[in-house]
Amino acid sequence: MELVNTLFASLAGTDPFTGVDITIANCKSAYWDEGIVQQLINQALDEGEKFVGADGLEGLLRYNVTLNIGLTSSKVWPGFSLDTATISRLCACGADFGFDPYISDVPDVQCDLNTTNDVTVQFTAMLNPDERVIIAKRPLKKM
Repeated sequence: MELVNTLFASLAGTDPFTGVDITIANCKSAYWDEGIVQQLINQALDEGEKFVGADGLEGLLRYNVTLNIGLTSSKVWPGFSLDTATISRLCACGADFGFDPYISDVPDVQCDLNTTNDVTVQFTAMLNPDERVIIAKRPLKKM
């Protein structure tokens, strides 16, 4: 486990009755390790289910929710995987998904890319205002 400055999963949306932006869940961790992002996402979705009650995750659809992951740290590789159950839960509530990492001193990690996959996720960063550089490239699912 690596100590981090900030790591959170925030589930936010818009109240369908008032139109006001609300935070439904904000789950935090002081550590980065394999599986922590998935754990925080599921914790936030659990709190979202409690928030809407008997309607379950589908009850969040009317709130137009977004689940954001925030990470500020140094010397950690900001990669993570989500299992199909977590992805299904995100889909059930119609959540937009955002990942906003701010990492200094990113460790050098070899990225293997299998081009037989039809979907690839790529992380980019801005070096200068007009220069975007690919920092990581991964297939969405393993073949």
